[in-house]
Amino acid sequence: MAFPTNPELEGPGLDGPVVLRDDEASVTLYWPGKESEDLTILASASPDPSAPKEEVGRLRNGRASLASPRRRRTFFHFEPVGGERQVTAERRLPFEGHANFRDLGGYPGAGGRRVRWGRLFRSGALSELTDEDLSLMEDLGVSLVCDFRSPRERSEEPHRFPESARPDQQAVNHQQLAGALNPDEIRQRIEEARLADLDTGSLLVDGNAAFVTTHRGPFASMLELACECAPEPMLVNCSAGKDRAGFASAVLLMALGVPRPLIRHDYLLTNHYQGAERNHRLEQIRRFSKADPETLLPLFEARPAYIDAAFDAIDSEWGSAEGFLSEGLGMSPEKLASLRSHFLF
Repeated sequence: MAFPTNPELEGPGLDGPVVLRDDEASVTLYWPGKESEDLTILASASPDPSAPKEEVGRLRNGRASLASPRRRRTFFHFEPVGGERQVTAERRLPFEGHANFRDLGGYPGAGGRRVRWGRLFRSGALSELTDEDLSLMEDLGVSLVCDFRSPRERSEEPHRFPESARPDQQAVNHQQLAGALNPDEIRQRIEEARLADLDTGSLLVDGNAAFVTTHRGPFASMLELACECAPEPMLVNCSAGKDRAGFASAVLLMALGVPRPLIRHDYLLTNHYQGAERNHRLEQIRRFSKADPETLLPLFEARPAYIDAAFDAIDSEWGSAEGFLSEGLGMSPEKLASLRSHFLF
């Protein structure tokens, strides 16, 4: 039986189980490569291996349909049988008011370990979360938000968090980032249709390269905050959850030793989950602005050339990811080891 077409199942080197939501009350767990095995699935409210669990089904033919209410996050465990312990969960959290809130857990990292589920998240603005979303947000226990938005963006789309579990929201240095990618200026240009001298095709290529070279300070600050926050869960975000949050996520995964092809894979997942929102925004521009939506399309997509420009700049300026982390972002071996001890298992 063929697996569904979904980029979460197609990442290079992915070898673990993947959970995709079916509806309000159920998910399907897929594990390509395990079609010939019959495995017991355990469920828990925590990714911790010592947490209480209950048997909820069996993996047969590489898949299993499982009950999982949208409003309550569930982690699925497999007891190790001749291999490593496996735990998985939905990568995209099923918020009604935000389509691209993602968990960075499960990716293979340094030393044969994996990124812990439920510790590192990425998103766009969370101003449209519903009351039901807030219940799920509360369960995540996010204690720190590294917000890469401009003051204008934060003012126009303030995050919505449960009052009983409001995280520490840290505004990352926007003034320094603005020289690489100025969202306020871009928004103003779109509103006024002043795009004749704006090369949208190269803007984000150049911007991602600048994140690595002249505008890396905010990402160094993020890593410092992550070290101070660890092991508590943290979130990185920008307005759309695509460019600034995309590179911030790449830096976190890089620091944890995730292979570059998988970092690229995670970066591009945004296109899958933001497709409907992207089309909606382009239609709004078509109806209410003089700007040509087709001209603006490069600004609304996460393209391989964007993150590849950052990788190329890392190799050119710093020689390797390790050089970028240590010399470019100030991560000492001790800080890096501490970060990995908290965010890898």
